[in-house]
Amino acid sequence: MNSSKIKEGIKFSTPIMMGYIPISMAFGLLCKGQNISMLDATLFSFVFYSGAAQFMAVQLLAAGVGMFSIVLSVFLLNLRLFIMSTSLGIHTQRINPKALPVVGFMLTDEAFSVMSFNKDKLDTEFALGVEFGPFLAWGIFTPVGYLIGELMPKAVQTSLEVGLTAMFIALVVPSIKKSDNGLIVSLIGVLTYVVIFYLKFIPSGWDIIIAILLSSFIGLKIIMKRGRHV
Repeated sequence: MNSSKIKEGIKFSTPIMMGYIPISMAFGLLCKGQNISMLDATLFSFVFYSGAAQFMAVQLLAAGVGMFSIVLSVFLLNLRLFIMSTSLGIHTQRINPKALPVVGFMLTDEAFSVMSFNKDKLDTEFALGVEFGPFLAWGIFTPVGYLIGELMPKAVQTSLEVGLTAMFIALVVPSIKKSDNGLIVSLIGVLTYVVIFYLKFIPSGWDIIIAILLSSFIGLKIIMKRGRHV
């Protein structure tokens, strides 16, 4: 195994690790606030390892939403990872097939962004180097946040909670700069959920599912229509 490529991958993923630390601590703090045990919170991060979907799952559990609705919501939210995996698979044949389950499991939006911009470097060692550090940081700092989160000043706790939103904005902005389709889909998603949420004609949990499906359909139709007129 090429250790230099692993080190190079770790170097590229260091900013992701730094970003994951406060967010995983916020997740640990959230779990404690919802009376989820520290062991369960830690397993959530090491076994589930799904960023925004973890926050959503915990909040849906706290709201008493049924398990089927939670699983379906998480599945829909994470569908983008199937597309990301396919995109990486098309552009490289240098990842050992035996390592694909591990690489696929640890794939996140941020890791995908790093690897997609460095396809010339992408192989098994580089991919594992990019992914393993953030995975470890996310899992380790969840119980840290669980244990010491409440000892932090209220302003610091609040800043931890907005960290995930900030990282999503950082991911969306480059897409918007390349094409306004990203902005259109984002706005449609926000507006669709706000309308469904405040009208309250759909049970809690299902409102997220319907919003995801409806906004995706509307966004696709608008983008296809715009494409035909270009």
